Amino acid sequence: MEKVFPGSKLKILGTETEPLIKPRILVWHTMVGSLAGTYHYFRDVNGQGFSGAESTIGIGHSTDGAAEGEIWTFQYLDREADAQFGASRWATSIENADGGRPANPFSPKQMDSQIRFALWWCEQTGVEPQIATAYDGRGFGYHELFEPWNTSHHACPGITRERQLRNYVWPEIEKRWNGGPIDPPHPDHPEFPLPRGWYFGPENGPDYSVSGFHGHANDLAQWQRKMHDRGWSITVDGHCGLQTQTVASRFQREKGLHVDGFIGRETWDAAWIERVTP
Repeated sequence: MEKVFPGSKLKILGTETEPLIKPRILVWHTMVGSLAGTYHYFRDVNGQGFSGAESTIGIGHSTDGAAEGEIWTFQYLDREADAQFGASRWATSIENADGGRPANPFSPKQMDSQIRFALWWCEQTGVEPQIATAYDGRGFGYHELFEPWNTSHHACPGITRERQLRNYVWPEIEKRWNGGPIDPPHPDHPEFPLPRGWYFGPENGPDYSVSGFHGHANDLAQWQRKMHDRGWSITVDGHCGLQTQTVASRFQREKGLHVDGFIGRETWDAAWIERVTP
């Protein structure tokens, strides 16, 4: 088994005295920070090497500039890293930069690096691409998927990134593993433009229901345009009228979202993250 992903930057933080492991679980995390900042935290602020929160590798986000998509190796593949608590005895961890905002989606180069690393990981470990069905099983997961991996109960890597994993990253890994064609990563999408807890909704709704008739019309038009491009019959007018609410409800039902006809952060993100239904 190779210990370092080819082409990654060697940023080893351990002392090679950590326990040897035979990895069978690959776990995705979000950094709530930058690639370089997380590395320096592990190295300097934490100050204890691999006795605190750390990962096998880190991958840069678009907010890292030229480092987007770079893979930094913090620990050798056959050595323990403690990010999954007790499961670290058989797990490899991927920390993904997010610019300090877990609601940021994975960037295209970041997802491409995740896919390439995961394919290499499968080759090295002999574990075929699959979603883990138990905390001590085999396959892929994200930090909050199983309580034993996340005893502090952090919302990691967050709903936006979890949907990207399930809807694009993991299926793409499996497809490429089986010799299928490459589907390029989806592009970054615009940040949800309203404050937390607000949504695009009817004009006669509460103060946090933004209809587009009195501001934010251009913002709502972005979502409408994306839905139109996905094949939905919707007028791009920047107004949350009956047609837009009806389309939102049908889209939510199709994608397994909470159905209310309002366009909050989850429904906004889903327009860019979810695969188009044939």
